[in-house]
Amino acid sequence: MGGSGERYRLMVFDRPVGPWRATRQDVYDDAIARRLGSRQPWSTVTYLDISAWIQTRRARPTPASPPEIAPIGLREIADLSGRSAGIELTSIAANDGRSARSAGSWHGRG
Repeated sequence: MGGSGERYRLMVFDRPVGPWRATRQDVYDDAIARRLGSRQPWSTVTYLDISAWIQTRRARPTPASPPEIAPIGLREIADLSGRSAGIELTSIAANDGRSARSAGSWHGRG
């Protein structure tokens, strides 16, 4: 009855009264055993007491691993942007933790 990873349990008001089960049918059987539900012998329908209900828990999907990303340096950033002016390199270097002078000298400036 349930999809992959789904679990079910019998609840009365806001409290669980049974263990997590693999199928709803197992929970209906729990309800009947606890006199919180009924079923006629000729029927497949189970009636729950007005205070009883079935809680469903769906398994959380496993997140995919992020793709491997190679580190990129200042030179590659400048090449990708098509700019090599000192002002762009200075702001990039400041964000990278280098001084503006070292960024300029790294490209043969200063």
